[in-house]
Parts: sequence; structure tokens; C-alpha cells
Amino acid sequence: MGFDSNDVYHLFRQEHKQLHEDLWHLIERREPRFCWRWLGDHDSEGYAEYTFEHNGTLYTLNVHRYLHYAIYDELPSRVPHTCHNTWCCNINHLAVTREPAPAVLC
Repeated sequence: MGFDSNDVYHLFRQEHKQLHEDLWHLIERREPRFCWRWLGDHDSEGYAEYTFEHNGTLYTLNVHRYLHYAIYDELPSRVPHTCHNTWCCNINHLAVTREPAPAVLC
């Protein structure tokens, strides 16, 4: 059973260089202004997901969130699609939603 946690993204990037390349092969890339279709599996909400095995355990990660992490070295809690296509893997169509700063009480 897979799960989506920050540790999975670190593990995938550090331990699985070949899987990282395989992941890019599952993206139908086009011009930067167009959506890039994910050719692999999708979760129940239509988001691109990738499952890999490490030491006998299966892990699943959200592809668009991983791509943001791989390119910008940030792993935000949410990475919404500006194109509103959950299957899109075009890094130019991803926006970071940062958690609001806690209120300061004076």
C-alpha cells in the first residue's frame, strides 16, 4: 500500500535516479503553453500518480507535486494546477500555495 508523504518524495529523488527518468518518459510533453498529459496511472480525483517499489514496499506519489520538488527543491503542501487539469504535468501550469503565516497577537 502506498502513501503520499514528504519522505516518499525525498526517497524517490535520492534513491531512484532511473525511476526519475522513467517518470519523464510517461509525460507527453508539448509546447510550454499547452498541458502535458500524464500517460501513467491516475488517482480517484484524476491526478497523475506514480507507484514505485523500494525494499519490498510500494510507495505512491503525486507526479505534479514531485515535479515541483524536483525542479524547485521545494515541497509545498499543495501545488494547484493553474490550467485546472488534474492530469497535467507541465511545470509551467503549477502554482505554489504556501500556508498563511500565523497571526501575531499583540
